[in-house]
Amino acid sequence: MEKIYYIDSENVGDSWIELLDELTQLDSRLIVFYTKHSPRMTYQQTIQLMNSANKPEFIECHEGSNALDFQLVSYLGYELCADRTKEMIIVSKDTGFDSVVHFWQERGMQVKRVPTPNQLHVQRTAPKTVFPAVPTPIAASTGEVSGQTHSRKKASKQAHSAHADRTEIAGS
Repeated sequence: MEKIYYIDSENVGDSWIELLDELTQLDSRLIVFYTKHSPRMTYQQTIQLMNSANKPEFIECHEGSNALDFQLVSYLGYELCADRTKEMIIVSKDTGFDSVVHFWQERGMQVKRVPTPNQLHVQRTAPKTVFPAVPTPIAASTGEVSGQTHSRKKASKQAHSAHADRTEIAGS
């Protein structure tokens, strides 16, 4: 299974370079999101990068409040739309990504966040998921989640019905 690593370089600095030695699988990709606020690489790291079998992609991000985070998440969604079979791994200490991880996990996608590259070593011996299991998504045909009616969908149907009644009365 292809794995794509989304690196928040403003947050994890240059620690992502450790992944170069770990990514011996040619079906893994590394995408580094950076701005002018991202740390600079040393000559030793540059040499390591040049000698790596897996060359990372670099995406320069627009700057602003949480701008890199939004661009990283947008790109992740774009990649998921293109191919839902990949495992997406966000490398960032920013727990704000957890809501995105849960969003995609609830829809059956393989997305997780690790705070640092060395956390990937721990996860190889530990269970694969970082987060507890999420509930089954809402069934489109029934509007139910694990046997319970989804209240927002029910409320929406009631509002639509009330609107139809008002439209019918107004048209009489």
